[in-house]
Amino acid sequence: MLAEYIQKIDAHVREHKRISLGDLIEMAGRDGLLIPLMVVAIFNIILSPIPFNSLFFGIPLLVLSLLYLFDADPKRHGQWLMKRSIPCESWLKYMHAAVPYAQKLQNRARPRWASMMRVESRAMSGILLVIMSVIIFLPLPFLNIQCSLSILFIAFGIMQRDGLFLLMGYALVLLHMGLIVALHYGIFS
Repeated sequence: MLAEYIQKIDAHVREHKRISLGDLIEMAGRDGLLIPLMVVAIFNIILSPIPFNSLFFGIPLLVLSLLYLFDADPKRHGQWLMKRSIPCESWLKYMHAAVPYAQKLQNRARPRWASMMRVESRAMSGILLVIMSVIIFLPLPFLNIQCSLSILFIAFGIMQRDGLFLLMGYALVLLHMGLIVALHYGIFS
């Protein structure tokens, strides 16, 4: 599912001059916000060494996370961001890099750990997605990849009904928050 979506993006990028967040959501179909959230997180991981990457990817991640949290319709809320577009040529070289990772991830997923899926709620997952998106948005070095991985695992776990991926995402969030608290008290005490 994720690999097919990335291939749709690849086809769009090759045929058009620009791509917008609205295009990504439209291509996602029934998985609406989760797949674009995962794709933006994947690109944040791939492009993490680039300066100001957190600003570029943090805003769409934050908006998508808030839309997911409040179960809002992206066509009604956040229209200004849905229409913003970027040149497709900047995506071309990264599309082929994302497909193999998406296929590997998709091959490992299956519905499992149903008890973990019963614990999952839109509010809890949405709040964690928003927190990780805010951390990505902040210009803090070396935190983007871990936050993007937690977003990726949580969204993928929800989409695939895979409790293991969901648990890994929640664990990464807790580990990440613990690290931030430890750094805060280590630096300011």
